[in-house]
Amino acid sequence: MTIRHYIFAFVLLGFFLVGCDGFDNLFKQKRTIAEDDILLASVEGRDMYLSEVKEMLSAKTQSDSLSQLNSFIESWIKRNVVLTEAEINFPENIDINKLVEDYKSSLLLHNYRQILIEKELDTTVTFEQEKEYYEANKGQYQLQNRICRGRIASIPERAPKMETFYRNWRKNDSLAISSYLENHAESIMDDEIWYSIDEFLTFLPHDSFKASDFNKIGVLQKNHKDYEHFVKITHVLDKNETAPLSYVKESIRKLIIHQRKKQILDNIEQNLYQKYLQANRIKVFTTG
Repeated sequence: MTIRHYIFAFVLLGFFLVGCDGFDNLFKQKRTIAEDDILLASVEGRDMYLSEVKEMLSAKTQSDSLSQLNSFIESWIKRNVVLTEAEINFPENIDINKLVEDYKSSLLLHNYRQILIEKELDTTVTFEQEKEYYEANKGQYQLQNRICRGRIASIPERAPKMETFYRNWRKNDSLAISSYLENHAESIMDDEIWYSIDEFLTFLPHDSFKASDFNKIGVLQKNHKDYEHFVKITHVLDKNETAPLSYVKESIRKLIIHQRKKQILDNIEQNLYQKYLQANRIKVFTTG
C-alpha cells in the first residue's frame, strides 16, 4: 500500500467519525470555546484546547501531569500534520459520501451481527460433537511436523538414590517414580498432552537436548547446570500421519462454533428477508 493510500484511508476514517456531509466539513471545528479555555497547539487552523484533554490527564504529580500533557500535544500535532497533508492530497475523483456510507453500513452490520450472535450462540461443544466432527474430517488433519508425548523430570544432581530412581524411570514403575518425584523433583511434566517437538524442547534447558533426540520412543538423561534431566518419550507421530483428536480439539471447537455463527446469521437473514417480503417492504425494479 502506498503513502497515498494510507492518507486516503486515514481521512476516510476521520470523515466517518466526525459524521460530516461533505469533504469541506471534515476540517471544520464544530465546538464552542469557553473564554477562559487555554489554547495548547494549532496546526493550519485546527486548534487544541486544554478542555479537550483535561479529563484524560490522570491524577498524578504536577511533573507527571505536565509530561503526560506534552505527550498528548505531540500526538495531536502529528495526527493533524498528517490530516493537513491528507486534505491537500485527497483524490478529486473519489465519491467520499458513498465511501462513508459504505463504511457506516459495514460497521452497523458488523455490530448488529455481533449482537445477534451473542444472543443466540451456544458456545458449549461436547466431546461427542468434537469426535463426530473429527471422524468426519480426519483427512483434513494430517500432521505438518512430528509430534510427541512424554514425561520430564528435573532433579538436583545431589538428590539421593538417583540411580535407583533412574532404574524405576526406565522400568516405568509409576508408584516408585511418583513417590521419588514428590520429594525431590524441581519440575515434572506428565505425558497426557501432545506437543510438537519444538514445543517439547521448551520444557527443557536450552541446548541440553536437540530435536533428533525425540525421533522415537525411548528414555534419555542429561546433566545441565547442577540438574539431572530425565526424559521419557512415550508416543511419537510423524509428519503426514493423522493428528490425534486431543491435538486438534481446540481448532475443531473453533470451527464448530464458527459454523454455528454462520448458521445463525443465515437463518436470521432468511427470516428477515421473508418478513419484509410478506409485508411488501421490498421493491424490485427491473428494466427491459
